[in-house]
Amino acid sequence: MQVSLIFLSFCIILYWLLQLGGATFIQPFAPFFEIIKDITHLFYVRTVKVDEVTIDFSFLVATFAILFVVWGLKFVIEALKLLETKYDMVHNYLKRKAEDLFNFTLETQHSINEYRCNNFLIFIKFSALNLAKNNLFNKDADAGVEQKQVEMLKNFYNNLDLFLPCQNKLLQGGVLLYFDDFKDVDRILFQLQDIISTLKQKYEAEKWQATYLLGIEAYSNQEEIVQKVEKLIKLTNLGLKDRMVCLGEFKQRYSLLDAPKCYIEGKGVYQLTKGEEEVFYVNNLR
Repeated sequence: MQVSLIFLSFCIILYWLLQLGGATFIQPFAPFFEIIKDITHLFYVRTVKVDEVTIDFSFLVATFAILFVVWGLKFVIEALKLLETKYDMVHNYLKRKAEDLFNFTLETQHSINEYRCNNFLIFIKFSALNLAKNNLFNKDADAGVEQKQVEMLKNFYNNLDLFLPCQNKLLQGGVLLYFDDFKDVDRILFQLQDIISTLKQKYEAEKWQATYLLGIEAYSNQEEIVQKVEKLIKLTNLGLKDRMVCLGEFKQRYSLLDAPKCYIEGKGVYQLTKGEEEVFYVNNLR
């Protein structure tokens, strides 16, 4: 608008000077500029007669008026810029607040969902190795291994009823344990370690090495159990012996405990049921 008004004021002065000079080619533009002169006459009329020539200063006054408007627009522009800056500040502030509120809502909802995941499953199975025989020198080193693994599983199963009674189920050469209070997870894991340690000592005295494969997974409702059990079986099939192994969901739920007695360490990324998943070790601090 400023540029347009400056250009208009230049045209008015040029027209006025050409008119004073008696130029005739400006006649087509006369109606437009005469309107400007008539508007100026509404608030200012002054003419000067010099040698039979009457000079009307309306065009000069109109030019000054337009330039004054151009100068006044400078303050309008500065005010608009300041208003725009203030608007951007308020907009950004409200946007950040909205984002913070949205993130807080998501985090709260996520925590609520995690706390609902208050149950967990443990699947464990055993493998046996005859320490009295060497595979290089004894062709029958693997004889009786399967029977010994079944025996280990039975002994472990019997000790559960004595030291860690819980809902359980024999499944695919192992035992699946069900627990419904995540707050007891540390106590249960320590109790399992004690049972397994006693079992390993017993068979070591008989020249057998007992190793276990153990997977842990959290769940929230009964509908998830089938899928979780499938993951646990895949998890133990990775062959990570004598370690308590879990996935990200258990790790996330475990992080919500008030005073955890274990720490969870990343092992790596593995191909399980669908796609790749990160696998973790559960290490106790006692």
